[in-house]
Formats: sequence, structure tokens, C-alpha cells
Amino acid sequence: MTKLEKIQVTTGVYLVDIPGASLSVLCGCPADSVKHLMKRGLIVTKEEKGVPFETGPNVVL
Repeated sequence: MTKLEKIQVTTGVYLVDIPGASLSVLCGCPADSVKHLMKRGLIVTKEEKGVPFETGPNVVL
């Protein structure tokens, strides 16, 4: 069984990470959820092969 990691981002908003499946699920999505994710360091800017991009959840419920 893959280990699940649940992080409370703010009231009513959770990030569920499933590392074995390369899956990150954002549960609850108020208008300012991206602000809270960035504040917690759950969305960061990275660069790979000279291409900048932002990390973050790949599923939103």
C-alpha cells in the first residue's frame, strides 16, 4: 500500500500526496487556495533543462 500524506493547507482545504503514483490531490478549492499553497511552500518555481515551471497539485477536487 502506498503511503498517503495529508496536509491541511487552510480551513477546509487539504493536499493529499500519493508519492508512489506521482499524484497530488487538492481537496477544496476556494478562490485564494493558490495563495495559501504558495505561502506554505507547496507550490514553488523550479527549472529543468532551462525551462521554468511551477510545481503543485495535479488533481483538483
